[in-house]
Amino acid sequence: MSGYVLQDDVLHAELTVLETLSCHAQLRLAGKVDDPAERADIIDEVIEYMDIGHIKDVIIGDSRRKGISGGERKRVCIGVELLTRQKLLFLDEPTSGLDSSTALKIISVLKKDPD
Repeated sequence: MSGYVLQDDVLHAELTVLETLSCHAQLRLAGKVDDPAERADIIDEVIEYMDIGHIKDVIIGDSRRKGISGGERKRVCIGVELLTRQKLLFLDEPTSGLDSSTALKIISVLKKDPD
């Protein structure tokens, strides 16, 4: 029914964006969506909706390994929560630590109608 996106992300630094979404989809959609093709379609929808297709094969990264940017990390975290298609999404300071243009991108994506 609802989802929650933490202010500080908890993503595996060694995985790519696509691997991260796939892993979360397998865990969170188990029992609800058993068909791998349907799961892949949901992942593709989230990637398109969050506008992260250009980084889907880039590792998340951390302080020791260069990976995606802070705004992209935030969009991946939101995308993880969108996999289960909740009606209500709570976000803990979704734009903190981001520059104004990245914050605008995130808010614009969140305002988009997924249908």
